[in-house]
This record gives sequence, structure tokens and C-alpha cells, in this order.
Amino acid sequence: MMLVSIEPARPGIDLHTFECAVCNHVLTTLAAFEDSTPSKALGRWLQGDLHPPK
Repeated sequence: MMLVSIEPARPGIDLHTFECAVCNHVLTTLAAFEDSTPSKALGRWLQGDLHPPK
């Protein structure tokens, strides 16, 4: 099975679609995730010691 698409279903839930390359069977499943974008820790990390290569 190969993952062929990820689509947002609702906040915090994505719809993952898998397809078999041999028999073309399609499987769809819901997958929960935690969005780290609004995290304060991420903001502090991005403002830390990240520098472009010299």
C-alpha cells in the first residue's frame, strides 16, 4: 500500500488514502494529529540560535 493523498477532514483530523500498486485496492482512514504551529515553544525555538550557513 502506498499513501496517495492526505486531505483535511476537520480540525485535528486528516483523511489518509492508501492504494495498492498491485490490485488497485483503495483504503481510506482518518488520522488524528496535533498541530504544533501555534506552540509557544516553537516560536522560541525559531527565534533561538538558528542561523543560515556561513
